[in-house]
Amino acid sequence: MQKNNHFKKATVSELPLNFVNLLKISVLTLAMTLCAATTLANPIEITTAQELDAVRNNLSGDYVVMNDIDLADFLEGSAEGWMPIGENMDIPFTGRFDGGNFTISNLTIYSETLPGGGLFGVIAGGTVKDVKLHNLDISVGIDNSMSAVGGLTAVLIMGGNITNCHISGGKVSGESNTGGLVGANGIAATYMGGTIENSSFEGTVNGSGDCVGGVVGYNRKDGTIDACAVNGTVNGARYVGGIAGDNYGTINACAVTGTISGNSSVGGVAGYNDGGTINVCAVNGTVSGNNYIGGVAGYNYEGTIDACIVTGTVSGNDNVGGIVGRNYDSSISNSYALLESVSSDKENVGRVAGISLNEDEEEDESTLEGNSAWSEMTVNGDIITDGAADNINGADMTTAAAIAFLQEKDINVPQYLLDATFTGSPQFAPANPLRVYAQNGILHIAGLTTGETLSVYAATGALVYQSKATGTEMNIPLQVQGVYIVRSGENVVKIIFN
Repeated sequence: MQKNNHFKKATVSELPLNFVNLLKISVLTLAMTLCAATTLANPIEITTAQELDAVRNNLSGDYVVMNDIDLADFLEGSAEGWMPIGENMDIPFTGRFDGGNFTISNLTIYSETLPGGGLFGVIAGGTVKDVKLHNLDISVGIDNSMSAVGGLTAVLIMGGNITNCHISGGKVSGESNTGGLVGANGIAATYMGGTIENSSFEGTVNGSGDCVGGVVGYNRKDGTIDACAVNGTVNGARYVGGIAGDNYGTINACAVTGTISGNSSVGGVAGYNDGGTINVCAVNGTVSGNNYIGGVAGYNYEGTIDACIVTGTVSGNDNVGGIVGRNYDSSISNSYALLESVSSDKENVGRVAGISLNEDEEEDESTLEGNSAWSEMTVNGDIITDGAADNINGADMTTAAAIAFLQEKDINVPQYLLDATFTGSPQFAPANPLRVYAQNGILHIAGLTTGETLSVYAATGALVYQSKATGTEMNIPLQVQGVYIVRSGENVVKIIFN
């Protein structure tokens, strides 16, 4: 597949993580707690919008924000809104900026002429940490070889670092190289990328061109995205991803929930994974487009995907897979497609991969290893019967096993899995020794194995009770009505407690 990304051919130059039904994997905790503890020596204190604006007068300085800052009054009457700090490649920000975990709100940019947009324009080797942006609205319409748009910064280069930065209520719109946090992390062969870690974006990202992502539009081969989360909607034309639109680098331990859509090369984590590495990521939502559509990556080109989990739905016209749409000379391993459905108008469709090819473009499944898929997932409306860990459909994982697996990973169990368990009350599978019923506020459980761990989960996946079974029967008091999942060993029962 020939790519035509003009940006990469250029020769110049809490948030409250209020993610209802979001995958509750550990990266969301990391994003709020495992931030660098760097303390700036004698930093310049920022207390007003005017002082924040003055950072552009000393782009190599050390700064710390001392309180919340609202930019609404400061920007009132401005036709284009905020001018990014370090607005272009000639005058980048190279200093250190500590947001102090205070909130900067109402940053707006509306421009058809700026080459990039964000709180910062270009961060070159600088460090930005502990920044919270709320109610951010950026729309930059220019499209040329150096255009990039990001909520925090348009461009991150030369080993710059972004740590523990969060955007809530964000709207970021551009053409190519558009990301919720960063437009471009590095510039092709010209400038190395940097690191984006423990950060998140909640809102909407729209790009009318190539390379559109929830965290970053374009991630160069030395760019790293670690422990980041996205909740919202990402839409673009080509190379569209929940974390990165076009990924050459490393994406690790990231979570996405929401809707990812585009035309070509659309993925829950990365639209196009070009020699990049994607590890231990989770996606919960809807991924859709035309060609090369996947729950993790739309197109995996000489890349590596390992230990990823996808729930929700994936749909497209051709080359559609629960993990990868088109897998070319690339590996997919130890990943789980626990989707409700995968659908395609053409033949190249599978629970794990739509199609897998070797470097000679011959169908080859030898680089698929240890993958699983929900046994009741439909592929173009049908149940797959020939799934295996080393083919494009993955090994069957039963409903009970899928629920138990998601609960072990502390991930919300989607409703379609709960609905597929059992009907009636009490509820148990034919070969399942567990017998569960509720009466007078007590959950009665029989068929236990003494010493085995007994766990009771709410329908959201939250653990409400856990202990070792003291006998073959136990009674558990519960106070709240609702749907509960009871698990002992490999046996799982769903019950409606009322």
